[in-house]
This record gives sequence, structure tokens and C-alpha cells, in this order.
Amino acid sequence: MIRMTLSQPSPRAATPPEPDPGGWDRPDQDGVLDFDRLFHAHERLRWSPVRDLPPLTDIRRDALDPDLLDAVVVLARTEFSSIPAMLDLLSVFRDDPDITAWLSIWFAEEVRHHLLLRQYAVAAGRDPAQMLPPMQRPELGSPRPIATLAVNVVGEIRTCRLYGAMSGACAEPVLAALLHRIAGDEGRHAQGFAHYAQRLAGADPASVPVLLRVGQVWCDPDTGLTASNPAAENYQDAATAEAMAGLYRRWTDAGQEEPMVLRAFGRLTGLPLERPGDFARYARRFRRANGLVPEAAAEEMP
Repeated sequence: MIRMTLSQPSPRAATPPEPDPGGWDRPDQDGVLDFDRLFHAHERLRWSPVRDLPPLTDIRRDALDPDLLDAVVVLARTEFSSIPAMLDLLSVFRDDPDITAWLSIWFAEEVRHHLLLRQYAVAAGRDPAQMLPPMQRPELGSPRPIATLAVNVVGEIRTCRLYGAMSGACAEPVLAALLHRIAGDEGRHAQGFAHYAQRLAGADPASVPVLLRVGQVWCDPDTGLTASNPAAENYQDAATAEAMAGLYRRWTDAGQEEPMVLRAFGRLTGLPLERPGDFARYARRFRRANGLVPEAAAEEMP
């Protein structure tokens, strides 16, 4: 399971949940779906903007950074792209009620991120119309479910790192607290996507070479994926996608991209991935050990 550790100052602490004497918070008593346990894990960490964030009236105008406020507008536009992304995810996982149930949590929180970022930007003087881009749904064909999960794992980790870095550098306390909270959500989203990717890989050995291929392509400098987030960019206009790439370049350490991908896919596959060449090496070894015939589709970006 991928765990995110954030180093930025903690915002106002959330009120710890009260014990549940009625037994609602005991998902392992039936365990029909993995969603049961994941739902309660999310609920225990769920935060409220009213309860856990400073009020918008506390925004310190003297501490507002115009560049960071521009970034909030870009982030709000990006979070809005979760709407068309959700439509495609529901299509990919239309035969898996467990993953579909968990996606309801992911979707609700991503749309909430958009709303809260937009509310902050408006309170700071920005035009709300700037943050409501037209929805885009490209023709993606029939992506493999395991590849879709893997791409979203990396995308959520990268987004968590971005929000965390921006929060740590933000001098305006209301925005710093909001960015911190969103970073925590994105880290938990990475955990959820990783959970289901590991489940699919465990159930279908043929999925492991696909995972390795996704990681290999991501680490290839010629693809440009180390400076992007395809899980979101597929649904963005070109200007927003380029602006987001600029935020990643400014706020995250490019030298940590490759190690991050190697660690993430090492956890997904259970393999000791230490360098990009390990992706192809373990894929060949895995196919031989499992009697799998290399498929042409697995040699391309799924």
C-alpha cells in the first residue's frame, strides 16, 4: 500500500471521530466488497471545510502571492476535469461493482476540491468563470483496466506531492491549510487506486507485464510523461495542461520523478525495481516463469 508523508505545517486539526457503539464502523464484520473497508477508512479521515479550515474571511490579503493565486485557478480548472474522467472510469470498470463503488468517493472528493479552490480564488478576487472550462472527453479506445489504475496511481502521487509542496511554501494561512488538506486526499486516492491495481495483478498474472510496461514507458525520457499527468491531461484544454506542467516543474523536484515511479510500481508488482531497465528485465522473466506469450498489445502503451 502506498503511503504519503507530508512535511508541511499541519492545519487546524480535525476533530477525532467519536467511537461508534452501534457497530457501523466495523466493515470487517462482512467484508463483501473491498469498498466496505476503504469507505470507513476514508470516513475516519474525512474533513470539513467549515470545521477544519480557517474561514475565508481570515484570508490575509498582505500575504497573497499573485503567482500562487494564478496557480489556484489552474488547479481548480484541473480538478474540474474529474467530471469527464469519471465518465470514462465508469466505462472502463463497468463490470466491477467494487471499484465502481470506491470511485464514488474519489469523484466526490475531486469535485469538492474544485469547488473549494474556486471559492478561495473568488474570495481572493478572481473571476469564477475562469475556473469552469468546457468538458473534454477524448476518444481513448479500450484501455486495459490495470493500466488505467496504474496511470491514476502515479497521477495521484504526483498531485499529492504538488499540493504538499505548494502548501509548504504558501505564506497565506487559509490557502496553506486548504492545499494541505487536498494533498492528504490525493495521497489516499493513490492508495485506493493502488489497492485495486494490486488486487487485479494478484488475480491475473498477465496483468503484471502490463504494469511493468506502463512504468517503463513513464520512465522513458522520450515520452515526456515524467513532466505530465496523463490521468488528468486527457481531459484538459492545451493551455491548462501546459500550465499544470509548469506547476509541476516549479514546485516538484524533477529528480524525484523516476525514483517515485520505481517505488510505486515496485509496490504494485511486488518486485525490487531499482532502475528503469528493471521494467523490461522483470517483464521477460515474469512471462517465462508463467508461460505467458508476449502480446503485441503489451509492448505498447496500454
